[in-house]
Amino acid sequence: MPAKFDPPIYLNSSNNNNEVIVFGKSPEQEAEDIQNGVARLGGAWRQPSYAKAYLRAARVLIRDAQEKQDLDQLAMPIFYLQRHSLELFIKGFLGSLYDIARMRFDLQQSVQTKKDLPSKNAVKRLTMSHDLQKLNSDLREISVQLQIEGYPNALPQLIKDIETHENNPTWSRYPCSGVDGINHHLKAEVVLPLVDLHQRLEKIIQDAAFDVDQGTETLEASIYYEMNSLLQSLDAKIPD
Repeated sequence: MPAKFDPPIYLNSSNNNNEVIVFGKSPEQEAEDIQNGVARLGGAWRQPSYAKAYLRAARVLIRDAQEKQDLDQLAMPIFYLQRHSLELFIKGFLGSLYDIARMRFDLQQSVQTKKDLPSKNAVKRLTMSHDLQKLNSDLREISVQLQIEGYPNALPQLIKDIETHENNPTWSRYPCSGVDGINHHLKAEVVLPLVDLHQRLEKIIQDAAFDVDQGTETLEASIYYEMNSLLQSLDAKIPD
């Protein structure tokens, strides 16, 4: 059976293009894909961050729409991209915290670590719900339970302001909702502060992100260090 080798790893051609996909393509492949108008992603080294991709798409659309005085025309997709990015960031942190709770239980199996495990409803919300308020409540609750520092305090107000403009989580995806489609989403004029929402969203995500240079106790940093410690403990527990 012939030996299999990992594909070569390439750096991105620009440092500004690595927030969604960390590694790049060969210069020849990149030029060919640009010429053919195709995107190439996935595999061992080129998994995208969905949350950062939606955030960046909103950022690009806002910049383009402002330059072309086109914010009204692109308001709904921009708002949707912002909302979906925020939902994915919250769910990403939630999933990691739930993993921490399970690893702690695997290590200790105590009354407290069992109590800290997420409920079936919480796990279901992680995969099925688009309700930002409930997902945020889950995030705050599990952060406190596990004593993981760094929860972004500006997050609840941003969610509240986003939900001020929508009457349900699909408001920016469809023109109407309800079983009979009679709940029209834009019966009256709506004023969306897209730029303000985006600036606050970017700030919250930046403040929660792991920054190796600053060394601050952000949510992502707290999660990273705790998971790393638990993984080492679990490895040590496994017999040779």
